[in-house]
Order: sequence, then structure tokens, then C-alpha cells
Amino acid sequence: MRKISKFLFATAMAVTVLALANPSPTVMAKSKGKKAKVVYTLKKGTLTISGKGEMPKKMTFKNNKKVKKVVIKNGVTSVSDKAFYKCKNLSKVTIGKSVKKIGIDSFNGTKIKKVTIPKKVKEIGQDAFENCKQLENITLPGKYTLKKKKGDDAYATIMGNSMADTVTFSTSIDLKTVTYVNSNVFDVSANDKNYTSKSGMIYT
Repeated sequence: MRKISKFLFATAMAVTVLALANPSPTVMAKSKGKKAKVVYTLKKGTLTISGKGEMPKKMTFKNNKKVKKVVIKNGVTSVSDKAFYKCKNLSKVTIGKSVKKIGIDSFNGTKIKKVTIPKKVKEIGQDAFENCKQLENITLPGKYTLKKKKGDDAYATIMGNSMADTVTFSTSIDLKTVTYVNSNVFDVSANDKNYTSKSGMIYT
């Protein structure tokens, strides 16, 4: 077997913080020419986002210290850029299987320890999980497109300066995708016909 990778790490450029307006409980978003309503509730630290269609760009909860847990229900198809940026008390997140896009800086600066990104996700934003210093495990598809920030370079990743203890791929991997995450331990899907993993390393 030929050893492919044990450690992949890249540095990301500094994040420019932009001030956005606070969201309202009910926000309208357009999807495929039709209006799709996505709403949220925040009760006892649990933020629940539900509805159908994309999460609107203006629906963000940046720096919200009340958010401790996020539940994105099935029907919602995206997570907006900076959706939970620097929600410093956010430690748990559940992402519905209908989600296809994860925005730039969406979970940047949170305390999440584990996260499972649905297999349907085709796009993940740069630094989506940057500054997640307590991240233990991230499970994600083996192939997706990295949405970069404007003017950024080839060293962009979805994790910035963060490093997960373990990265688990739920589908067959594209080696380029592997470079978008930082970890010492990689776990390849058992259904991958081209690659396998042993002791955290990837082999052909």
C-alpha cells in the first residue's frame, strides 16, 4: 500500500469582521423563483431553524451569547455566511439532511466538539470551522467544493487554524478535498473503492 497522507495542514488568512443587522424571527428567502420561508426560535439556549429553502443571508446570530445549541431542521437547504460567527457558548449542533451548502465563517469561533455534515452537502465555505479549538470530530462528505473568500489564495481550508482530533469521511474521497481539513487522524468510508485508512493514515 502506498501512504498518501498522515498530516495535512494549511494556514488561512485573517478574517475581516463585518457588522450585520440582527435577524427577525421570520425571514423570507427566494428559492428557485419562489418565496421560501425560513424561521427560527430561541428557547432556553436552543436555537431551532426550520422551514423550506435557503437560510437568508441576513439571518445571522453573530456574537450571540445566548445560543448554546443549534438545530437545523430538514427542509432548510443552506447555512448562511457567518450564521453563528463567534457564538462563544455554542457547543452542540445538529444539521438536517436536506442542507446542501455551509456558508463562509458559519461556525467560526464556536465551542462545538462534534459535527456531522450531511452527505448531500456540495459546498462548504472557507473558515466555516475556524477557531473551533475544542473540535474533536468532524464527519463530512469526501467530495465537495470549497467556497473561498474574495481575493483569497490556494491555501484556503474550511478549518483555518483549527484542527480536529479525527476527520471522518462519510463518502468516497477526493484527495483535494482532504487538504481542506486539518487533522492527524483520518477515517475513510468503508464504501470507498479507491482509498482506505489505517491508524489514521490514508492509503490506496
